[in-house]
Amino acid sequence: MGQNIKSRDIAVDVAKGIGILLVILGHLKNPLMDFIYAFHMPLFFFVSGMFVKKGLSLGNMVIDKAKRLLIPFALYYFLVVIYKMVKLLAKGTLDLGAFSLNNPDSVFLNVGPIWFLLALFYVFVLWIPISRMPHLVSIAIALMAALLPLSFYDVNPAYLSSALLALPFFVLGNCFHTMGIYTKLKSLDWKNQCTFCFTCLMFLTFTPPECNQLSFNRIISTPTQYVLSGLFGTLMTISLSIIIVSLSNRTANLFSKLGNLSLHIMATHFYVLVALYQVLVKLVGDKVEENMYASYFWNFIVFLASIPVCYILARLLERYIFSKLPK
Repeated sequence: MGQNIKSRDIAVDVAKGIGILLVILGHLKNPLMDFIYAFHMPLFFFVSGMFVKKGLSLGNMVIDKAKRLLIPFALYYFLVVIYKMVKLLAKGTLDLGAFSLNNPDSVFLNVGPIWFLLALFYVFVLWIPISRMPHLVSIAIALMAALLPLSFYDVNPAYLSSALLALPFFVLGNCFHTMGIYTKLKSLDWKNQCTFCFTCLMFLTFTPPECNQLSFNRIISTPTQYVLSGLFGTLMTISLSIIIVSLSNRTANLFSKLGNLSLHIMATHFYVLVALYQVLVKLVGDKVEENMYASYFWNFIVFLASIPVCYILARLLERYIFSKLPK
């Protein structure tokens, strides 16, 4: 998810900023769940593939992405395990069973949002052989690879199946950029840009998949609908980001700041939401779940409160921990 700051495309950073806000909102009760889950994670794999280089050796790719993805994954994984242990200890339920890999509730399993880092690492490695093939062949192979996890539904060994499901979006993102389609999209005037964005929105509105969860290999819609929903939702977000950049530098800068820190916000936002929700429950009590609409309202308040908290936390982590790591 990183890119040299001198060559950054602010529209892409804005798209990631929109995407990370959808990720946060998607972990709270809201009426847009199906819509959000149709494309919010495919979006990140798509934009990660847009600027990946071709011709890199497997060794160089593994070393580079291990530094950028596996080291952060390891650090966040350690924090997640500690968090789970403290939570169980506070409940008085911490025992040896919590450390067993045969226990589905083991502190070592279900790592939360950081699954994305591990899956993205796999995708970059899988990209090496695919990148040497023509565009149409690489897309076909990626689509066929995405069908493999569906044959062992709900089995997700070390998130490899999530990587296979995400691979088509990564490859499509690379083709989208290298074939000049992104350049053509950016060249549209704002009226045509709005028309394109609205068309993608209409597709998602009338053919929404049923809350696909890429991290758990739960693709409830058909494979075709899964790919099309992810693709149209991603294109809609990129088009919207181009519109935002063209209309308001201030708004674009706000979204891009979130996009630049999306990796750390991705890893930490869930725990911020849990903490803020607990504070909310203490403040308003049963009103949080009084009815469906009240629940939506209070969850939206938590969402708004979480944005500055996640941003500040991500900046602190980047400045004092991750900036010290080898690049």
